[in-house]
Amino acid sequence: MLEHWGYLRNQGADTPWLPRCHAELCFLDLFPSWPLDQEKQYRLTWYISWSPCPDCVRKLVEFLKKNSHVSLCIFAAHVYTYIHGLRDLRNAGAQLAIMTRNELQHCWDTFVDSQGQPFEPWPNMEEQIQEQSQQLQTILRNPEN
Repeated sequence: MLEHWGYLRNQGADTPWLPRCHAELCFLDLFPSWPLDQEKQYRLTWYISWSPCPDCVRKLVEFLKKNSHVSLCIFAAHVYTYIHGLRDLRNAGAQLAIMTRNELQHCWDTFVDSQGQPFEPWPNMEEQIQEQSQQLQTILRNPEN
């Protein structure tokens, strides 16, 4: 399968002439221009700083329902505690996980303009990853919240 690499970033925070738009929604605007065969299956892998916000979740759920030929795997560094939305996203077929140290380093090496600086794990990084991962699993597992 042909792989596409690249990144999108939030628009409008540092460019006042553009309307504010999260990277997830920038992707949804870009997606229709891709010449994809609806008879084939496609897997998208996203590495994002934070799990999607409520507005993005709602639109991503709609997107996944309309595009059954696309699966989405999201690796986030941090999780918003938008409980029902994250469950809705998972129930729409998205896979959700917290990035591991190796995935964080991969993002640094692949997408960050690091000016040649090596990836530097921060203090307590492994513990924070475990806490974020546990928080996400609790959200996805516990239907009572």
